[in-house]
Amino acid sequence: MNPWWCKTIFDPGVFWVMVTGVATTALIFVAWSQLHNLAEVSRGDFIYRLKKDFFTEESRGLLFLLEYHLLEFVKEPTAHFVVEKERRADYEARAQELKINYHTLSTYVIDDLLLGPLEDVGLLLETKLIGKKEAYEEFYTYVKACAEDEAVMAYIAWAKSEAGDEDVYDHFDTLRMKLKKYGESKMEGDGYPLHSGNHYRLWFRFVFE
Repeated sequence: MNPWWCKTIFDPGVFWVMVTGVATTALIFVAWSQLHNLAEVSRGDFIYRLKKDFFTEESRGLLFLLEYHLLEFVKEPTAHFVVEKERRADYEARAQELKINYHTLSTYVIDDLLLGPLEDVGLLLETKLIGKKEAYEEFYTYVKACAEDEAVMAYIAWAKSEAGDEDVYDHFDTLRMKLKKYGESKMEGDGYPLHSGNHYRLWFRFVFE
């Protein structure tokens, strides 16, 4: 056996320093593992709380109106949305189930319940507080509903036309483009888009039929 190694092992001073070093390394590893797990739990809880904002009675009603394209954006005299009467008649029973008892809608409602929260998600994605996979799986249903609705997109375009407001909902725009691209690459990879065009329609049927 190597004399230096023997001396190192059997020298009490050196031996306990080695033991202390090994124990410290083990404790650091355990602490890092626990902090990593805690961070994952906190991240999951954070995303859950963020998504929970969309599961309100009002939000469900708005998503229904977007899904069936029942809103029209009106600029004058003050910007607002109108629920199209003729087309609504085809869905009146479902509208009553969802307690949609209004025929006009303030832009502030769309801002507060849909576009505002999605703008926040876009910012979180850009700052890497959430990943593309999480954003896509948890929020693309809502992003797609807004992005494919002519009335909502007309409102965003109108809002951007105001002097000084050119960057309104820029994070939402970035979010929808990134998630659309992510979905396309996912479809190419596994052949099945998690959020197809009928995803939120199926969700409504599951909940209300």
